[in-house]
Amino acid sequence: MSATRNPTGERYDLLVPEFIAAMARIMQVGAERYGECNWKKGLEGDKSGINHAYAHLNQYQRNLPNDYGPRELHLAQVAVNAMFEFWFEVQRQRAAADKLKTHTCNKSK
Repeated sequence: MSATRNPTGERYDLLVPEFIAAMARIMQVGAERYGECNWKKGLEGDKSGINHAYAHLNQYQRNLPNDYGPRELHLAQVAVNAMFEFWFEVQRQRAAADKLKTHTCNKSK
């Protein structure tokens, strides 16, 4: 009989390790070029994560080379830029929730 565990809710074992490594490679080169976590300073307009994700998907579809290495790294860059956008969305939601809490607390006094 084997041990039992509570499910974690996330299935990291289903992720493709090579893809995660490709994303980490993109992050490494970006950190070397622009500084660690430079992207957290904010990306707007044509520099947004969404715009860059679409650009890399388009470059992949057009079979264009990638500055970071093999052509398929465009797909890792799509994922990294989606991660950036995800992070910004979480930050916006947290800020909105905090503002609502502050407003509700101040209103009751």
